[in-house]
Amino acid sequence: DAFDCTPAQMDILARVGFSDRLREYPKIVMMGGEAVSVAMWNEMRRIPVPKFFNLYGPTECSADTSLTCINDAMDRPHIGRPVGNVKVY
Repeated sequence: DAFDCTPAQMDILARVGFSDRLREYPKIVMMGGEAVSVAMWNEMRRIPVPKFFNLYGPTECSADTSLTCINDAMDRPHIGRPVGNVKVY
């Protein structure tokens, strides 16, 4: 079970309490299409379930080339590592 959104959409949902209800569903939240703020990054890191992923790609579509699991990441936003069979320059 996964939920795909932009960081801006997740910010709006978090402000209305959606992140408090995420412990049951979905298991994965994928955010992409724009930068994740430091504040949101740190908020997502403290929530053990679901797993939050920052996705990055060269376009505003779903052509993601790298990802990182925010829950397991450093304390600052980054684009992570390339997905399988992809090189990032």
